[in-house]
Amino acid sequence: MKQLLPNAIDPSPVPLVIGVVGHRDPIASELERLRSAFRADLEGLLNALPHTPLLLLNGLASGMDSIAAEVFLEVVAAQQASNPGAPEHQLVAALPKPQQAYEEDFRLPEELATLRRLLASCTAVLDPSNCSELRGDVREGEVLPSPDCYGQQGIFLVRHCYLLAAFHNGVETMELGGTSQSVTMQKGAVHPLFLNVDEVIAAREPGALIEYNTPRHKNSYEGERLARVYWLESHNTDPSSNKPFVLSDLLALPRQIERINAAIADQPVLPPSWAPKPVEIWAKADQLAVNFKKHYWHSSLGLMIVCAAISLSLNDYPWKILGLLLIILVLVLFPLSQQGPKHEFITYRCLAESLTVQDFWSDLGVDRDAADLFHSQTHRDLSWIRTVLRARRVQLLARYSQGLPPLKITAGMVLNWMHGQVSWLNKTISNQRHIDQRLFWYSLYFFGGSLLLSFVSLTPVANASFKLASELLLAIAVALFTLRELQGYEESNARYLRSRDQFSRGLNAFNQALLTDPKEPKRLQRLRCALEAVGLEKLDELNDWVADQLKRIYKPGG
Repeated sequence: MKQLLPNAIDPSPVPLVIGVVGHRDPIASELERLRSAFRADLEGLLNALPHTPLLLLNGLASGMDSIAAEVFLEVVAAQQASNPGAPEHQLVAALPKPQQAYEEDFRLPEELATLRRLLASCTAVLDPSNCSELRGDVREGEVLPSPDCYGQQGIFLVRHCYLLAAFHNGVETMELGGTSQSVTMQKGAVHPLFLNVDEVIAAREPGALIEYNTPRHKNSYEGERLARVYWLESHNTDPSSNKPFVLSDLLALPRQIERINAAIADQPVLPPSWAPKPVEIWAKADQLAVNFKKHYWHSSLGLMIVCAAISLSLNDYPWKILGLLLIILVLVLFPLSQQGPKHEFITYRCLAESLTVQDFWSDLGVDRDAADLFHSQTHRDLSWIRTVLRARRVQLLARYSQGLPPLKITAGMVLNWMHGQVSWLNKTISNQRHIDQRLFWYSLYFFGGSLLLSFVSLTPVANASFKLASELLLAIAVALFTLRELQGYEESNARYLRSRDQFSRGLNAFNQALLTDPKEPKRLQRLRCALEAVGLEKLDELNDWVADQLKRIYKPGG
């Protein structure tokens, strides 16, 4: 995998991660059918998602794992030959043991030769030596014994893929790390042989499965099975329906990823100078969030003007009553019309903020997965963000499989991010407080003026212009008060104050760790702890913000 130069723009689109599990002993006469079926599905994905790279996570075991990897490389090579501008697809090995120990599991010379050839074709190789999630609960430098290491490998594949391609004959062998265990986990169930808490998932992002009926020499299945079954974990699917899924039914979530990848390809976005990292996917998410927030601001101004115009144009009874009814109708319809832009604003702001945390954690080697800490169960439509975060993490694990970026570069970007956040939050809090106070006092002044003119209009010397001016000032006062309430600056500042304090504490801790002797053995651990703490607090605050936003009707909350 290509290593990016320090401070170079990262143009990597979000990949669709596909995991592969399968039997080691398929019947030879079935191989051509299985190859053709898997090839057809891969080509279907490439056609449906032209801007989204595929990342195939594969253990490269003998049998169906290796066959699937070969088919993937053939399909990718064919696409690159016909379309040189196609995305950069990746074959990433996820081995249960370091390569030398893993090779001992391959008894036949031709199987070992296939493994080595495929490893040479991989863009990255992950194993317990460079990936803590494949190491499990043993210390660094140690390896889980068989078959536990294969169980851990299955957990890693299922946790990080959206789509699992399973070459399975349907027989439950009750073997730890077997294909049936991975299929069970992908369906959100708990396998009887679970050994890891990661297998018991209370709330997980939706997953998809393609199960290819794979007769094998051991434990043959005697009943009838469909040649290929598409399965989707969906809360919107009618369980009583007997209509089988097809490949396109599995692509609702991948198409969301495709939309943002296509947006980057059609209109590339240069990350601004103040961006935490020069990452194009972050820049696009931030741009979309800002655009949808502006949409809400302009809509709020429009609502204010409409309400003021109605109240002034319908000045006399009985038209005044009609005007009040129209204003009430506008206030009722406004939140309904803003649900789309508001939800998109929430979505892309969450994506940008959580991507920043995941990227910095990966750059510094913090063994945390932001997807586990972003709680999307409050709104199912946000679950795709967790899928994006897992895909991004695998992408970075593969990129850094040979070593992390230089600490000096990463530490500098982290410091700039924290400094920038504290500075921006201080400025924004001050500005919003100033605007909020101005709107409050202006609305109060106009209301007072309206009240004064209404008293004057009752005197004998007053004419109709006093009454009109009184109603005009009252309309402006109400409009300004409405605009203040719509923007919700008070609630925004409360959140920003909390966030500023979090970043200030993290910045202080990170600086203290940097000032220690570079040869001090615990220095890197202290830097990771400081960054991990900031990330945890940031994601916790983001979860609170999302829960609060989903309850709001009018206020966007910043």
